[in-house]
Amino acid sequence: MSSIWLSSLAAIAFGTGMALQLRDARRISFDHAFRIRVISHLAAKPIWLVGVAVSGIGFLLQLGALDHGSVVTVQPIVGTALIVCLAITAWSDRAPLGWRTWRAVIAVAGGVALFLTAGNTSRAGTTIVAPRPLGAATAVLLVVLGICVSEARHKHGARRAAAVGLAAGLANALVAVLVRAGADALGHGVRVAADSPYPYAAVVASGVAVILVQAIYQAGQPTLSLPIAIFTESAASVALALLVLHERPILAGTRGTGAVGGLVIAACGLAYLAKSHAAARAVRPSLTG
Repeated sequence: MSSIWLSSLAAIAFGTGMALQLRDARRISFDHAFRIRVISHLAAKPIWLVGVAVSGIGFLLQLGALDHGSVVTVQPIVGTALIVCLAITAWSDRAPLGWRTWRAVIAVAGGVALFLTAGNTSRAGTTIVAPRPLGAATAVLLVVLGICVSEARHKHGARRAAAVGLAAGLANALVAVLVRAGADALGHGVRVAADSPYPYAAVVASGVAVILVQAIYQAGQPTLSLPIAIFTESAASVALALLVLHERPILAGTRGTGAVGGLVIAACGLAYLAKSHAAARAVRPSLTG
């Protein structure tokens, strides 16, 4: 039960933090995306810093949730941060997204939650992380991230938004698994955690994820890129949890049907957002001092 409460609070914090960061980051031209300069520029914006701080609180809450529950229990709830973010942004901009767009966004979040809940996993009896599969998975993710970044640089519109959403989702999934691994190490004591590579790897991966998430905001199509990021993060988190954290899916009875149904619902929501006019409204700002 504690993991559910912590996950819910983390979702509120993440959604609020994302909305605050979006306000300033979307004013920066995508030509400057994927550069550390973007972070140094945004660091001078008080509202963006508040957003980072609130997201940091969400990260700590997520860490506590992962310490009490499995990745597959925590991620569906944390994924609702998407709805919080878009709701705050629509209210702040005084630009309602429209019921059809909201229905598609809710379909993505709800479909992901159904997929993860129906395919719930049993938490492993051991806390030993499989280092070789984790290393191999990380290498594959880095290659895919490179392809996504290249695609985003050379494409525009929905294809750019999809590429940055996919990249950010994969990076966040890796962070979630590394955080879980670090939490397991911390459970054996501070000294063990300090000697473990996972907390340090989580910090590095978080830095990469922050830059990729800012690129989502810079792409100017959050109603498309954010749902893709949430969907990708959740699916990749499950895959990594099964591969690296020894968690096992429970798909007996109607669970398998529910998991597939969740994927179909989320995919339909994404398909609508990709075609909708709301998802195609790009912001084309410039980098200013």
